[in-house]
Amino acid sequence: MTSPEDSLPTSAPAPTRRRAPRTRSSQLEFGSVISRTFSTWFRNFVPFTLLATVVYAPYIAYSFWVFEHADEVNPDLHGVIESVISGALGFFLSAAMIFAVFQQLRGERTDLATALTKGFQAVPRAFGAWIATLLSFLPLILVLGLTATVANEAVLALVSIPVAIVGTMLLCAVFLAVCVAVIERRGPFESLRRSFELTRGIRLRIFCIMIVVGILATLLLVLLVMPIAIVADDGMAEFWFGLAFTVLLAPIQAIPPVVIYHDARQSKEGIDSAELAAVFD
Repeated sequence: MTSPEDSLPTSAPAPTRRRAPRTRSSQLEFGSVISRTFSTWFRNFVPFTLLATVVYAPYIAYSFWVFEHADEVNPDLHGVIESVISGALGFFLSAAMIFAVFQQLRGERTDLATALTKGFQAVPRAFGAWIATLLSFLPLILVLGLTATVANEAVLALVSIPVAIVGTMLLCAVFLAVCVAVIERRGPFESLRRSFELTRGIRLRIFCIMIVVGILATLLLVLLVMPIAIVADDGMAEFWFGLAFTVLLAPIQAIPPVVIYHDARQSKEGIDSAELAAVFD
């Protein structure tokens, strides 16, 4: 016979609390982003340089004209015109490079004509995201402007430190806004919000990647462009050095945001390269 105690239900063992699996969202691989940035650039040095040269052709032509008519050019007006031209062409190149880099990430060759076409189509979205990004920095700019107006240099220097820190944090947060606007076809401010979401947990690494890529790219380009400066005369050396540096540096600057966006979408949302690049099909 069974005792009354045996017929009582036994208590279930206390459930073991399992730790939620750690997502990879905060584990952006620093070395992988750096290596793929430069490997993508090296493998596509000729097409990317041709792409940048074609896009920057108006800037190059204007620079030649200014060099030949230096005595007739108003320096202030020249600075404004140069900034407008390079800025507008920069949007075009960034949009085209987003397509070109995604083609590489999914193992396909870069088609220069297609990249130019896709880039031209995406310019309005890229421009909108850039304007929204500038507006996000407006409070910091106003703080510095007001401080410079009412305070002395010592106070301005003191205020500049926290403003620079906050500005750097904000830059890392909105680092992917243009990629979001072009690839996900979102509005300007929605692209900013989405960039904040995708960069959460990886902003320090984004900052480090920007620093390392900037240093390495500058060193490489100095070595590449230096022969031009050596064989040219003094005036032409400075001109060619600046022009070549601008055209060669532009593609490198456009690659890291695309690689980081690609990795962030993969790690946070499990989307592969083909799905991400399908938006361009």
